[in-house]
Amino acid sequence: MEMIAETSEESVVMDGGEEICPGPMTKNGMTMANRLAELMLVVGINDDTGLIPLNGRGLEKSGEDLFSNIYFEEYEPHVLAAVSATKALYFQPYFMEDPDYPPTHQPSQQSSAGKQQDLSKRGQRPRAKFAPRGPSVSPAVITHHLKKVEPGKMSASMKGADLPISEDVIRSLTTFCFPDNVKVYRECPEDSVHFLVLTDIAGNKTFATCITFYKPYIIELGSKCNLVITLDLKESSSLNSREVRGFFPQCCCVVSKAPYFYATKEILSCLISHVEHDMEEMYTFVKDFTYTMTMCPVPPAGNVIVEMSVYNLSVMLYPAECAEKPVNDLPLHLVFLCFHADDVLRILSAVLMEQRIVFVSSNYALLTIIMESFLYYILPFRWRFTYVPILSATSLELLEAPGTFMMGCHTRHLDIVALVGGLVVVNVDEGTLSVNPETCLSPRRGSITNSNIIPDVPQESANLFKKICKRVRFQLELSDVQRPFYYDIEQERMFRMKKCLQFNAEISFAFLELMVNLFRGVMPCLRVEVRQFNKQSFLESIEFTDKPFYEKVVTTDMFKMFIEDRLNERVDQWSEYEMKTRPWAKRAGGLVDSTSISVRAKHLKKPLRKQVSISTFSSSLTPKVFEVFSLPPLNDSRSYIRNSICKLNKAFDLPEIDREDILRRKGLNHVQELTQGHEPRSPGFVETAQYLKMTSVCLEEFVETVSLLAMSNDYDTIQRLFHALCMPMRPTHVDHYTMEMLYHAYVENEKQCEQLVVPEDFLKSEELLLRVSALVKTDFGNGRIVLTDKRIFFLKDGTNAFREVVKVRNITSVEKQQVDSLLYSVKTLFIDGDNGKLGGFTAVLKEERNCWAMLVEEMRAGRLVAEATKDVTAVSQAIQNVLLVDAIIRSGQDENTTHHRNLTQVAESMCYFTTFVAEGHHKLSQDTMLALQQRVDPNIGQRERKTVEVLLYTPGCESLHVSQGNIPPRLWCGMGDGKVKVFDATNWTLEKTFVQTKSTVTCLAAVGDTQVWAGSQGIFIIDTATISCNKTLTDHLDLVSDIAISKSGRHAYSSCVGGVLIKWEVQTLTALYTFSLGADRAIRSLSLNEDNQLWCGTWESIHVVSADGKYLQSFEYPATGKSKQEQLDCLLVVKGEIWAGCRRSGQIVVWDKKTAKYKDTIQVECRGVSIMLCVGDKIWVGTKDGTIFIYKPENRELWKKIKAHDDAIRAMCTAEERYVISGSGSKDGKVAIWSPLAYSMELSNPSIHGE
Repeated sequence: MEMIAETSEESVVMDGGEEICPGPMTKNGMTMANRLAELMLVVGINDDTGLIPLNGRGLEKSGEDLFSNIYFEEYEPHVLAAVSATKALYFQPYFMEDPDYPPTHQPSQQSSAGKQQDLSKRGQRPRAKFAPRGPSVSPAVITHHLKKVEPGKMSASMKGADLPISEDVIRSLTTFCFPDNVKVYRECPEDSVHFLVLTDIAGNKTFATCITFYKPYIIELGSKCNLVITLDLKESSSLNSREVRGFFPQCCCVVSKAPYFYATKEILSCLISHVEHDMEEMYTFVKDFTYTMTMCPVPPAGNVIVEMSVYNLSVMLYPAECAEKPVNDLPLHLVFLCFHADDVLRILSAVLMEQRIVFVSSNYALLTIIMESFLYYILPFRWRFTYVPILSATSLELLEAPGTFMMGCHTRHLDIVALVGGLVVVNVDEGTLSVNPETCLSPRRGSITNSNIIPDVPQESANLFKKICKRVRFQLELSDVQRPFYYDIEQERMFRMKKCLQFNAEISFAFLELMVNLFRGVMPCLRVEVRQFNKQSFLESIEFTDKPFYEKVVTTDMFKMFIEDRLNERVDQWSEYEMKTRPWAKRAGGLVDSTSISVRAKHLKKPLRKQVSISTFSSSLTPKVFEVFSLPPLNDSRSYIRNSICKLNKAFDLPEIDREDILRRKGLNHVQELTQGHEPRSPGFVETAQYLKMTSVCLEEFVETVSLLAMSNDYDTIQRLFHALCMPMRPTHVDHYTMEMLYHAYVENEKQCEQLVVPEDFLKSEELLLRVSALVKTDFGNGRIVLTDKRIFFLKDGTNAFREVVKVRNITSVEKQQVDSLLYSVKTLFIDGDNGKLGGFTAVLKEERNCWAMLVEEMRAGRLVAEATKDVTAVSQAIQNVLLVDAIIRSGQDENTTHHRNLTQVAESMCYFTTFVAEGHHKLSQDTMLALQQRVDPNIGQRERKTVEVLLYTPGCESLHVSQGNIPPRLWCGMGDGKVKVFDATNWTLEKTFVQTKSTVTCLAAVGDTQVWAGSQGIFIIDTATISCNKTLTDHLDLVSDIAISKSGRHAYSSCVGGVLIKWEVQTLTALYTFSLGADRAIRSLSLNEDNQLWCGTWESIHVVSADGKYLQSFEYPATGKSKQEQLDCLLVVKGEIWAGCRRSGQIVVWDKKTAKYKDTIQVECRGVSIMLCVGDKIWVGTKDGTIFIYKPENRELWKKIKAHDDAIRAMCTAEERYVISGSGSKDGKVAIWSPLAYSMELSNPSIHGE
């Protein structure tokens, strides 16, 4: 809670930041920056205002006529008083300011009535036929007197704080306090409450709660035919013929920046009960209640309730559920008492489609509750259009306003509403929804046509939602039957509040689940790095029956803002729940990671089904536990602030180091960015593929453009394309015309593939069409040949019969030939395969021959590399190369392109795998081929490749939350740029979610099944279910180097490069104690053995300490006589020995574990040893050459030598003793999965196979 208030004996600092010097008029008052109430207005008519007919309609009438029609006229309301945090102003019968407000800590010596000052000269007005009235009070007058004044201009009024309420809001309040205008009543009506939501010109919302009550007056027809009005306090029963009793309406309106509708309703109800018992002291009560509300802070989002007391009434202010959601102080279940679940969904659909909606009801309070509830339901979508929950009788012309809006009015105006065509009319009293027929020749923009049908919410999501509504049944009376009656009003209040909170939580979660089910399909269509949303791909993934709904929704402004938030990676309840239910969506086939999909995925045989509905209602909903912060008594502002701070200190008794940690929590980074002047990200996002620049582009712009156009997502490929297309005279830029022609050629090929009609059962699963030839002559007759990523097939002309020619993996040779005939020679392409059926295939491709030869050869080479190196990403990259080569050749036919003259050379430069295979880089040794199972790329789609610094495998387990399903086995990759990326080890697909740490990730450790600890600049606690960081341990001042977990799992040990070790209690995440090896001993690695001893590896030696920090022994590098001592980069404790690898030489030093004596040095043919791992009875040694040497520890002999990386081995781990996983430096940046069980253990001669 933020409580901002500053005072001193010498000066006072008010809200506006102005320092007030002491003087006779100065009081040491304080104000809250986040107060519950901003202002209270008293509006209505009384004996001072008189009875002024509305809009002057009765001014020509005589006093007798007005007296006889006094109950039938409508009168003009007036502002009677305005009370803020710093001022109390009275406007009738003339303007006055209360000098004793706000109250101070010094008791007043004089009554406030005696100190009231006349702030405007009261002019002598002739007595008219109507009762005398004060000067007209406009909104400008009110806001003028509530604003602060310069120090030198204090003669008329006291200085006060700026009122954060605009003049637009004040103007609206006086109108909407009485939506049905002001009348005089013969009998006293019941008091009533209604709520207002007012929006100023800047779009800022202000909330108001209005309570209307009635005062009895005697209206007497005077001798001069004027009306004399007096307050009837005695309620006399005897009236003469010239007297009548009338009840005058007055309205107390509390204005707030937070939507605490029901809390302010309780406070106003208590206020009116006191006013009706003592009407002469009404303004005393108004001042007391207003000042209490303005000194009450609003609780922040979370679980802290603020409890305030006023006149023995205790009111609780509940916090917002989370920071991105507004306060919910309304009973959300009232919607379900008014509408059937099917109608609720229809209304929701109309709101999501931004229709012109009018709610009608005979209950004004219910209008605001229902409309506010629907705005709460659609979160995270945000309504940004005209929003008027209550239209007064004088403002019904707003219904004909153009554009999108949401308004409410009384049912008595239904005949007027029916005249406006295209409106969606929601009748709250009858629980129905209808659409007015269009009356104009040209329908309004945004109105519903097509037989006035609102598309239904998708059936699968709607059915799950309706099941929840049917099961829960939001009926307070049903739960009220079995409980005994409460005869204590406070008990009754608490019960109803508890049930309302329960209903609100259930409804809020049900709609959150519905919104996630409706729009989870957008996630695979987002490319955050280039701020692109593929709307076409999203719509293609929708089932036919649901398309009308989504085709309308995706065009709305709310949907665009929703996509904008996703591209900004906004973390809110929607994103958190979508991420929690993502495992279930994957198993249902409804979510596919966009990073693993080819750029031509839309040509798949079956569209990717992304819209999956999942319900976890009963398992995910747990009661929220609140803490109550009770405000101290409000005697004066100085003692109130002091007592509040004392209570806060007692409530949050934290040590100083924890207080500093609170100040470093989430949110301060954003403030620092603002203060340092960092420019925010661009608010726009790319929705279509039309992103071509009209000027020459440099490499940065070229990479961005090609990515946005979805031509390639591999940085190395885009860079090769850029250098191939560069202008000869300007090698740093690509000509815009060349870029335009390249893209048009790419799209042309895309359209040709789309137009090809292929039988549904002919294409295989996930088979992509890459190229379709012109009509050519072949060995199979006249027709077209088609290249896919899996095979080549023939389409016979005329019959459209399809016939497979050869699978790409079976192609043995591609030859360009020339066949001579009597008349001319033609260019042909000969394709041979090893499937035994083909025997060669010849196609007369003529001018297309060279292009087809390149494309087929590149696709074949990509398949060959993928199978030889077990790298599945090679196929996807080869597909991109084929498409780009085709676009280069097509666009190169234009003489104005830069690559026209050297077209063949440019096209060949993009055939990466053809060159790769020709140079023999795909050939691996026999031992490598036997053990290597697969290679995956954590750097896929990244602009720069990063080092795989550390690896961790976690087996699958059952999640603690049913909503998250079972957690699959995962491979965690700590990257050099500080990211922790995760692979699903069941199919080795890269998860879209990652965790960002600081600088680089140095270590990873699994803590039970629920957490992974990542070491960086601090220890980041990652939740394994959601792959999100929920806490950071910042006790280490230096880079964390390693983490070790005790065998029991209760404790963890961490080390840093500054030589400090910390023992942690895992359950509470608290540091138990800290000890140090010395600042000159930078700990590189940490190991905890079965004796509960910590082995700490430094650059120079290895040190052993006990779990409580007691130093035991050390292992020193043996003296060699060299001027420069070797540095130890890794250590391994195995079978009574200590192995340590040297950083800059191929040596492994071996000591005896017990005696610490040097035993041997193993020479390894490499530049340095980077990591070692014990796998079964073998030692795997990763080197800086990218080679892995496998040793037998009993005799220290080399057993195998394997290599699958082009850079240093930087990380290794095991996966349940079945696999060994290795990661390499940034030059390679890939992860290899090895199977040590693939080797036959019965080999008697462990021969070493060379590379």
